[in-house]
Amino acid sequence: MFLISFALLYLELALIRWVAGYIVNFAYFTNFVLLACFLGMGISCLQARRKTNLIHFFPWLVVLLITFITLFQVETVLPRSADVLFWGETSKPNKTFLPLLAVAPIIFVMSTLVFVCLSHPLGRLFGQMPRLRAYTYNIAGSLLGIVAFAVSSYLSHPPVVWFAVAFLASLPFLLEHGRTLGAINAVVLLVALGMVWWMGRGDTWGPYYRQTVEKRQDDHYALCGNSICGIVVGIGTGYFYDAPYWMPSTGRAASQPPVVRTASESALPTPAPNSPSQSKDPPPYRNALIIGCGAGNEAAVALAHDVPEIDCVDINPWVIEMGRALHPAKPFASNRVTAHIDDARAFLRNSNKKYDLIVYGLTDSTITATATSNLRVESFLFTLEAFRSARDHLSDRGLMVIYNDYRHLWLVQKIREMLRVVFNQEPFVSVQPSLETVPAVLATGPGLLPGLPGLAPGVGGKPTTDQVGFIPASDDWPYLYLRGPTVPTPYLWALALVAASSLILFLAFRLCGTRERAAEHAESIRADTSRTRFRIDYTMFFMGAAFMLLEARSVTTFGLFFGLTWRTNTFVFAAILVMVLLAILLASVVKRISPILLFVGLLASLAVAYAIPSEWLLINGFAMRLLVVGLVAFLPIFFANLLFARLFRDTDEGDTAFGSNLLGGLLGGMVEYLSMITGYRALVLLATAFYLLAVLARSQALVARARKAGKSPTSALASNV
Repeated sequence: MFLISFALLYLELALIRWVAGYIVNFAYFTNFVLLACFLGMGISCLQARRKTNLIHFFPWLVVLLITFITLFQVETVLPRSADVLFWGETSKPNKTFLPLLAVAPIIFVMSTLVFVCLSHPLGRLFGQMPRLRAYTYNIAGSLLGIVAFAVSSYLSHPPVVWFAVAFLASLPFLLEHGRTLGAINAVVLLVALGMVWWMGRGDTWGPYYRQTVEKRQDDHYALCGNSICGIVVGIGTGYFYDAPYWMPSTGRAASQPPVVRTASESALPTPAPNSPSQSKDPPPYRNALIIGCGAGNEAAVALAHDVPEIDCVDINPWVIEMGRALHPAKPFASNRVTAHIDDARAFLRNSNKKYDLIVYGLTDSTITATATSNLRVESFLFTLEAFRSARDHLSDRGLMVIYNDYRHLWLVQKIREMLRVVFNQEPFVSVQPSLETVPAVLATGPGLLPGLPGLAPGVGGKPTTDQVGFIPASDDWPYLYLRGPTVPTPYLWALALVAASSLILFLAFRLCGTRERAAEHAESIRADTSRTRFRIDYTMFFMGAAFMLLEARSVTTFGLFFGLTWRTNTFVFAAILVMVLLAILLASVVKRISPILLFVGLLASLAVAYAIPSEWLLINGFAMRLLVVGLVAFLPIFFANLLFARLFRDTDEGDTAFGSNLLGGLLGGMVEYLSMITGYRALVLLATAFYLLAVLARSQALVARARKAGKSPTSALASNV
């Protein structure tokens, strides 16, 4: 049990990272693989009593999945939508693209089948072992899988190492039924490893992306994450770098936008790493903070304009390493530049420093922060609360600048309105919309020149005076890239495809189970027809859906207070599993623990989690903040798992109960998309609703069982309180 649980969790994490690394734009839908894992393991547990041992199909399905990824690794495109922004490429010259929403369901189905086969021993062991002992081994193996994959990510291991670890853990189960078949399966897994190695040669992998470097003309380099090239290393590489609004000779934002020049006309001088330029003018800013500094382009601009002290913050260590190695101006070699590998929101929270200039660089990730939510890595940087935090770090002459190519005019307007609300002044805006792009620069703060028009056209551009619906992004609804509270059409299509695929797979395996049961009954009138039953325990099903929502809420809560980094995510998932182990231990020791009391405790902890505003948790001191946030986030999880362990301990069919719980997790993962409408705080209410449905389902099951046994339903309910 421990080994197969480790293999499943490790392979789940490996596939989430690996598929997103090769299918362009798939990183926006990484929960597809997570949901496929839940569906596959759930189906496998429900049909674990069948005679057919499905694990021998696992190597072949893995090869099939890898082959499919190889064929379509950069051939997908996202549908355009007026209500949501997806960074990344939507077209390429001389390239034939397939719609991502046509490729993704195929990946979902194939991933589901992989986990159906690999998890077959899991279901059988849950049916054979004592319930809590099996559950303990399952959680312990999963915990080791999370820790092991985190270590592999930290060491930047390539995918061939990830898959080798998962395949080795599965090998004992493949060798159980004959050496010949086991040897064939081992050879197939070696072929799969060879394909993974071949695809990844020349790539490096960090904790966030598959990382590649492309050399461009004029000795410039493009840094690419998951096949999307978004960072150009070098000076004089584009509009924003060549003519920065925020670095005029006067040291303040210009009243008129500078003229846009070509790269050859506007290349900045390369300063000596530790020496100011020969200009006799005073430095425009005493210090600067660059958020999302990337490879150092903005830092090079600041150095060229003699800024004495520059703090550079980026969440990805690789882009800073590439800046050190490839940037011609060598900005990170200067003793005036300090690089910080951190989540920028967490950096601001842990710093009391004031800055004359704060620049939001190209903070535009092409991945979600975690597979359990739809947050982007930079989501908590673009909220009203984040802008207030940046405002509080500005000096009395400070200026805050945000720029990017925003693709939608409404997005520029949305940021403008958020800045106006936070700073209580009209921001400087320059925008140059075209048919395809909307490059814009926004500036605000006490350093903005008096009398500067709040809306200023760029060269050849138009003022952003269009009136659009405005819903500000907040820490509870951190969706800058949504026009308003809605589930955009691409996500609705994705959910519909997942739901349809899940239903078809579920019914197909249920039909197979029915036919096998009929065949057994034909062979022997005394056959145990319950051996291949394929039913759902709705109590466990609704508890699984609720727990998935609590998990998503916990990840976002910790991401808000401690940064949406891979380390934070690893800590949260590991801490959740530790809480599960503690709940199992308590349920094992305390034999007579009332389910109704546990449910009351769960409701109370959910009420506390919902009622406490997030700003109340902004406690000075890392240790105390960790303790308080941990109590609020993890107390409902502890009670939920204590209740689950109590009910799971006494269930008659461990495989059915656990499989139903996993299928409920699939539903919870789909319901999480409602956070785009309600915000993340409301997920607590949705989880509460699912737990109430679980109580109702349990009550109905107890009544039905009592009537079948000829007992009083009232006494049956009373005996289980």
